[in-house]
Amino acid sequence: MTTATLPRSAQILTGTQRPTLAQIRLLRRISVQDVEEHRKLAAVLQDGLNGVKDDAKVRKGILAFALGHFSDAEEAVDGTDAYNQALIGLIYHELGEFADAKTHFAAASKSMPEAKIEVVRALLDGDQFDDAEKALGNVPESADRDFLTGRLNEGKNNTEAAINSYESALEKDPEHVEAAFHIGVLLDRIGDDDMAMEYYMVCADVHPHYVPGITNLGILYEERGESNAAIDCFRQVL
Repeated sequence: MTTATLPRSAQILTGTQRPTLAQIRLLRRISVQDVEEHRKLAAVLQDGLNGVKDDAKVRKGILAFALGHFSDAEEAVDGTDAYNQALIGLIYHELGEFADAKTHFAAASKSMPEAKIEVVRALLDGDQFDDAEKALGNVPESADRDFLTGRLNEGKNNTEAAINSYESALEKDPEHVEAAFHIGVLLDRIGDDDMAMEYYMVCADVHPHYVPGITNLGILYEERGESNAAIDCFRQVL
């Protein structure tokens, strides 16, 4: 497989610019949630990313990370610059080692602004809410900042504030699938099934293979007695 026939999700690996952390996270999510795309990406890795010259080792490491080959990924991104530190942070985060992830993201954030977002993610996923709130002050105004603020409020069981923050994230970025999903979950919890379904449908529209959103949508259809619609969702997940 040559770079001309790379699956769409892997095109970021052949660009002149290094992939952003957000793009790498998206590639990982696609690999996890889309079986066919995972197979294509595995074929790319086996082929060796033909045609890629600049940062070839690091880019292969990114692909290995997306596929869940974390040992291979860490071996490929063993540099000490900010970008490599951030990539190692992503690996540790995916492994659930949030304290180590935060350390690497913090090191990268000194010269890599987007790593500041990842610092907050790691703190939130490690239930370090007070530290996450402090770290949020370092994140520029953006959809991601609003999303992380929503995560913080959700972690503190402030549902209304969390929903408002997620909605603000979607206003800035209508394709912020995580914000849409989290709103759906919170609305689902408080019994507003109709609006929850609307947001799960946003997830499905933005990313047709976003498994959590489609699964929850199917569950709500099932609860409403709409069996055929529920089956369609579950088949899509499968």
